Amino acid sequence: MNKLFIAILAGAFALGSIAAIAQTPAMSPEDTAKAKADKEAADAAKAKMTPEERKAAKKARHAKKQKELSQAEKVGNPNAPAKGEAISKSAEATKNQPKLDEQAREKALTQTEKTGNPNAAAKSEAIEKSAEATKDQPKLDEKSTQEALKAQEKKSSGQ
Repeated sequence: MNKLFIAILAGAFALGSIAAIAQTPAMSPEDTAKAKADKEAADAAKAKMTPEERKAAKKARHAKKQKELSQAEKVGNPNAPAKGEAISKSAEATKNQPKLDEQAREKALTQTEKTGNPNAAAKSEAIEKSAEATKDQPKLDEKSTQEALKAQEKKSSGQ
């Protein structure tokens, strides 16, 4: 029994490790070279430091880390009791609302299944309004459309 448990645990650990490695993005050769150069520069700077400078740098790193941790503690969950109370009030307020009868529920579910959207009527109305508002605007040809899409992709990717 213990051997089986150990084997299962080892297998889970191996699969977890594989999943973690698979999610790690691969670095390009330029990034690797830059990281290596940065590390070598940092090592060279550290080698030139006197023992007193090393102690001062270590204290500075420690102080910075403590400051970040204390800031995280302060911001963590700013008002948890109030949030919990608000959730409880919301649940209490909606508890006594009337429930849909079986026929209305079935109708809503059927509409959602057909359209894939629980509020298809409102979405359809919004699309119609948009079409009405833009009907007088000039249409783009295929080349202009492709250029606009490429520009939008560049803008959204941050380039």
